[in-house]
Amino acid sequence: MKFNFNLCIVLTLADGGKTLQIVICKRIKASVIIEMAVAEASLLISGALSQTQKVAGVSTLDQLPFGVEARVVAIGGANAVARRLMEMGVVPGAPVRVIKAAPLGDPIEIRVRGYNLALRRNEAQTISITAQRT
Repeated sequence: MKFNFNLCIVLTLADGGKTLQIVICKRIKASVIIEMAVAEASLLISGALSQTQKVAGVSTLDQLPFGVEARVVAIGGANAVARRLMEMGVVPGAPVRVIKAAPLGDPIEIRVRGYNLALRRNEAQTISITAQRT
């Protein structure tokens, strides 16, 4: 059985006594809501992980050699970049692989969920990964 939901966001803008409300509604699948909830929980957990010591076998995406497959463990930070990365499919459990780097080493190109994505090295440093078992 598949479920669909209407997701509505109400934005209220106030400026000197004038108020403007914008309502945005979109019909989405339940699986998208679940993935968004997992991504949001990951932001909270990864923030806690970054405060503790490093876990053995876990490194960051910027340290991954070319062509080696890994899995995302967490996305560090709770900023807009971290949220956007998760919206693009870089979520815990997703397989990633570094394809190539620019001539000066920044940005790097990664493959995630069937498409290529260019990331700055400092953005890749916020993505914790663990190497795939082969």
